[in-house]
Amino acid sequence: MRKLIFLLTIALVAVAGCSGSGDERGNAAGGGGPKVAFVYVSPLPGSAWSRSWDNTRKVLEGEFDAKTTVVQPIAENPDVVGTLQNLIRKGNKLIFATAFGYQPFVLQVAKQNPDVNFVVIGPWAQKEGLPDNVSSVAGDLWEARYLTGIVAASMSKTKTLGFVSAFSIPSVVSGIDGFQLGAESVDPSIKTKVAFTSSWYDPPQSTQAAEALAKSGADVIAKHEDSIGPLLGAQSAGVFGIGSESDTSAQAPKSYLTGTVWDWSKYAKRKVQETLDGTFKNDEFDGGLADGLVTLGPFNDAVPADVQAKVEKARADLVSGKLVIFKGPLMSNDGKVILKPGEELRTPAEIKDRIVDLIEGTVGKVQD
Repeated sequence: MRKLIFLLTIALVAVAGCSGSGDERGNAAGGGGPKVAFVYVSPLPGSAWSRSWDNTRKVLEGEFDAKTTVVQPIAENPDVVGTLQNLIRKGNKLIFATAFGYQPFVLQVAKQNPDVNFVVIGPWAQKEGLPDNVSSVAGDLWEARYLTGIVAASMSKTKTLGFVSAFSIPSVVSGIDGFQLGAESVDPSIKTKVAFTSSWYDPPQSTQAAEALAKSGADVIAKHEDSIGPLLGAQSAGVFGIGSESDTSAQAPKSYLTGTVWDWSKYAKRKVQETLDGTFKNDEFDGGLADGLVTLGPFNDAVPADVQAKVEKARADLVSGKLVIFKGPLMSNDGKVILKPGEELRTPAEIKDRIVDLIEGTVGKVQD
């Protein structure tokens, strides 16, 4: 089974990346509306992250009769400059550069082309401020991760969860910590073993990481990286999985319990309309459960109704502000004080600044 999964994943990557420098295509479903381009860092087949953006692309075609172009996969390196310039030459007036690492290259090209608008993944991390024609978008994943932690702990029999992640940057760590705190709301003694792969998209490696976590006792395995590898690894190991980025329940129907899902469509429609109206704003948008930028995928039939009800109650309390995820006392898993008793973190800026260590209850180490 493991060999079959590995070969299938490699085949998907080969199909997506057959052109070497990136597969570019116009989409016939697009019409006479605005020309909008999307640059994907990971190949669409097998990538939950790129799938979430491609779902949004299809919405724009339907809502605006947009003519869209996709280029994929494009690495986060200077090669993206040529890709962006080529898309501009072809008349695209709005370009979604859907990877955090594209920021410096978008900055360079945007300054040279002030009549073209760009959207990048935030938070904006460049020393120079956002140009007038660049906007960034990011999400508060810790809220939805908290909800998936409730599901994971409720379905675990070993009291050990797993989490496969790409990197230990603050936006990722805060989500892992949110997941653990959600799990602890069900069972304070539960543990989460964390494996970092140092790659956003490496299906074989992430599949193997999930299988290793299962062998170490984890019977529900979550993820934060681009591929569906961890779900496939969980399924091959006979344990449950928690998805992320987009609804991948169909790719691993036996293991998928639920997962975090990005819905960029409302935000993207606003950016298209701003481009059409000439009112484009260079804002830094930060969304979550309340505005629907982040939500949950479907529940597996194996998840009991009372667990689903508990999740929905927690979702409502998070949106209303009644439930605060990060509150003291809170310690890191290596003994550092993160929050003192009575301290609370509510805003995205505070959380991204302060939640940079794995918390007590997790097993793993933040990478240098």
